[in-house]
Amino acid sequence: MIDKLLIANRGEIACRIARTCERLGIGVVAVFTDADQKARWVREAQQAFRVPSYLDVAALLQAARSSGAQAVHPGFGFLAENVEFARAVGEAGLVWVGPSPASMELLASKEGAKQLAQQVDVPVLTSMAVDKATYPLMVKAVAGGGGKGMRRVDTPAQLEAAMQSARSEARRSFGDDRVLLEPLLIQARHIEVQVLGDKFGHLIHLGERDCSLQRRHQKIFEESPATHLSPALRAQLQQAALRVAAAAGYANAGTVEFLVSGQQFYFLEMNTRLQVEHPVSEAVTGLDLVEWQLRVAQGETLPWTEVPLRGHAVEVRLYAEDPVLGHVPCPGRVLLWEPPAGEVRVESALSSGDEITPHYDPMLAKLVAWGEDRDTALRRLRRALERTVLFGVASNRDFLSEWLSRAHFETFFVDTLDGHVARQAADPWAPWAAVAARWLDLPGQAWRNLPGEGSRWHFEGLEPIHWDDTPCGLENGWVWLEREGQRRRFRVHWQDQEVWVASSQAIVQLTLRARQGQARALPPRGAILAPLTGSIVEVLVQAGESVYAGQTLVRLEAMKMEHRLTSPADGVVAEVHCQAGEVVQARTVLVKLA
Repeated sequence: MIDKLLIANRGEIACRIARTCERLGIGVVAVFTDADQKARWVREAQQAFRVPSYLDVAALLQAARSSGAQAVHPGFGFLAENVEFARAVGEAGLVWVGPSPASMELLASKEGAKQLAQQVDVPVLTSMAVDKATYPLMVKAVAGGGGKGMRRVDTPAQLEAAMQSARSEARRSFGDDRVLLEPLLIQARHIEVQVLGDKFGHLIHLGERDCSLQRRHQKIFEESPATHLSPALRAQLQQAALRVAAAAGYANAGTVEFLVSGQQFYFLEMNTRLQVEHPVSEAVTGLDLVEWQLRVAQGETLPWTEVPLRGHAVEVRLYAEDPVLGHVPCPGRVLLWEPPAGEVRVESALSSGDEITPHYDPMLAKLVAWGEDRDTALRRLRRALERTVLFGVASNRDFLSEWLSRAHFETFFVDTLDGHVARQAADPWAPWAAVAARWLDLPGQAWRNLPGEGSRWHFEGLEPIHWDDTPCGLENGWVWLEREGQRRRFRVHWQDQEVWVASSQAIVQLTLRARQGQARALPPRGAILAPLTGSIVEVLVQAGESVYAGQTLVRLEAMKMEHRLTSPADGVVAEVHCQAGEVVQARTVLVKLA
């Protein structure tokens, strides 16, 4: 029996694995880097070891040996699908909580996995040679997943740049810069099947998930079961997934991914690990997949031939990003984090005061709701989002809530959100709630030393607030406010001259205007600024060079994503202020255009 487990990962998945271990009486060993030394999964673990990187195999194995752990769970991301790490764990005499290295190797390459699928009569999208490519197409990294190393190409003129960019991102993410070209299916759905197998050849499926609602090839909404699938097509997908897994000799939890177009489906890849979206499958099956990963890893058999599915489950991913600025990730310090309570599952490692750094993925939390039917699950999820409080960093909370509120929230095609311009979330009562909180002297606020403003309040970009005897009060830390015969509740947090206000309508950040009315400094004319703190991957222009509108000038990587900074118009490069490999802060001037 596994008595102590090393979790070779960070963030919400480390907390989620630890929760199951606590229930099963298994000791937990955590790892952390310098940036994460105060993180929640480190504070809550029985033992924790500092490592230079979550990719440092030697350091992870040394932590396992020093702690007395008998097994290693890789979580997802980082080394979760790294065959050499899995082998090294076994060679060190430890239990690998995942499929065998042999199965992982068969499925590690997208091309190799396709060949395996074809051998068991599962249809695939045929890869194309550059000289025989048809458009539109998708450039894909051969190794890895998670949307990294993927680029859409609509014309031959875009192909070379897309391949270079995809190779660069794949090399940094997976240490493998090989790419392939696939036909791009327009209006296709991303459907995946959760499978579970033991070491005795017994495989079952746990239903399918629809993960089509994405932006930049990153999933943002998942649900199970998938809607608008005929019984025949659903059964075909499930059986195809089992055939692929069986052909690989698969044992443990895994996910087989497909593109579905009409009544036709195509195998994409198999993820040899636990998926980020696994909680929706747990919600409809009632199983704890981490528990069964551990049981299978230590040699137990699966007791079912089929697991009944019940109800409907939906999940959204809460990201530190600004949808209005094109979903740009937003690092910063979390001033206040209050997840929703009630009939919703929250997966997160977040705490108030945490620093969201540019070094890791910007996902902060997952919210999962279950219902007897889809409408009930969606309503519960929407209400949960409205009760979620996150101050200090921009997030996609209101963007998600807006989408869930749409009457046409039915079935989506892959990358539905790409190109969608989000509206700036607003609540006309927010400035009134901010003033009410200060008027009531809300405890624990950082603005106590600021001079009183009297009855007239000026916030940047808004009409002045003339405070009068508006009925207001405090209730369990929330400000209530009554205006025009209506009473509403708000969570308010002042920080110096900034104030954050959360309501069911929006999370709003306001700035108290300085007394002298001084304006904020504006960037120089023609300046291209770093949208966030990150590393310069490549500078593609030099001073004196003519550029055209839309041309990529600089490639910057931050929060596990690559950002291409483009020219807003035709012009000439006047100055270049950055170089490859340099770490730059947000709003740093990188290039000036004449």
